[in-house]
Amino acid sequence: MRLELRTHDVRSVAFGERTTLRGGALTVRKQDLLDLIVSDPAFAAVQVELVSAGESARITQVSDVIEPRVKPGSGSGGVFPGLLAPVDPVGRGTTDRLRGVAVVTAGEVPWKGEKGLFVAHDNIVDTSGPGLDRQPYGAICFLVLRFTFADGVDHEGYERAVLLAGQKAARALALAAQGHEPDEVALYELKRPERPLPRVAYAYQVQSQGVFMRSRLNGQVLDQLMPTLVHPNELADGALTSGGLGGHASKMTTWMHQNNPIVEGMYARHGTEWDFAGIVLHRGHYYLYEDKQRVGLRIAEMTDLLGAAGAVFTLGGAGNNITEAMLAIQECERRGIRTVLLTWEHGGADGTDYPLPFAVPEAAAIVSTGSFDEAFDLPRMERVVGDASIRVRPEIGGVRLPVDGAVRLERANSYAGAGNPLGFQRTGCVER
Repeated sequence: MRLELRTHDVRSVAFGERTTLRGGALTVRKQDLLDLIVSDPAFAAVQVELVSAGESARITQVSDVIEPRVKPGSGSGGVFPGLLAPVDPVGRGTTDRLRGVAVVTAGEVPWKGEKGLFVAHDNIVDTSGPGLDRQPYGAICFLVLRFTFADGVDHEGYERAVLLAGQKAARALALAAQGHEPDEVALYELKRPERPLPRVAYAYQVQSQGVFMRSRLNGQVLDQLMPTLVHPNELADGALTSGGLGGHASKMTTWMHQNNPIVEGMYARHGTEWDFAGIVLHRGHYYLYEDKQRVGLRIAEMTDLLGAAGAVFTLGGAGNNITEAMLAIQECERRGIRTVLLTWEHGGADGTDYPLPFAVPEAAAIVSTGSFDEAFDLPRMERVVGDASIRVRPEIGGVRLPVDGAVRLERANSYAGAGNPLGFQRTGCVER
């Protein structure tokens, strides 16, 4: 499992007659992208818009964000296995990526009578101003696929159409890098260190609770996932994808899986400070406590079998998904496996309420990535890409919130990525 990741930097994006990459300038033929996706019966119309890096813009109703990647030549596997490519081994060979640009899928999804958790959550994300510090992508260029959804299609059909459209567009853009010399080459391989070092595993939780909050591994929906081992290189080739419609603050997009900072950090010191043992992928938010216990036990068993002396935990989603992670931490610590948890927290508007819905005394090392519950203000952006208002409060059937001016968000839920589930951003809380 040796992967050569070749990075091609993109500094500007514009529409043109052909899709090409020259000197950091990506030119995109819009009709080529439309030809890939407009035939899907889930879409009544598709618009393609560009947002420049650092532009004063607000994108509304984001479903997913994907970094353009492709595997060149006729080697093993292809990006997004099980969806765009056969279910072949990935995480090896060569992969080209475009850094500095991402595909965004967006649009207001019909609710069709669902309420509460099981509706598409509308959101916004800003590409400049103070909102830039609350999203993980930074000042990059966005190619936004804006969908108008057709009648007569169920939510499963919408989800699959959005999923495939974003991935097809991302792969098509990455093809522009083929034949060009990369700006950077990184090698990823879990070779055993030359001297004995403590083995450390990564317990990676994903959210998968139904059509609006799904994750996929090799194209397979993870709604009933029991913990499983994954090589970190597989993430680079899109084996783990986000498939939900809409999204709230804690949702992990495909881009976040492709660029997971915990994986990058574990690799950076692999062979010098520790021996990166791999990923234990698991799902949170089971409804029966016994299922949560099963997940916690299996995570600890796998971590133990890997010979790990330590384990890093992150959360997927919000709410009672913390329980599976806490039970796994408890069992790991009882076996002598030291743990650290990276997590969002609640705490209420003033930070004095309970920060987490569930905890165990063994969870003694916790790093906060910030509060879900604190209100924050965003200034007016010069351009809104999408609707001028979004739906909030789905539990009561929806309330329209104008977003074409200055916006006050009472909680982070409606800002895509603000939950900071993987520690990309510079947000956090300190105990006092």
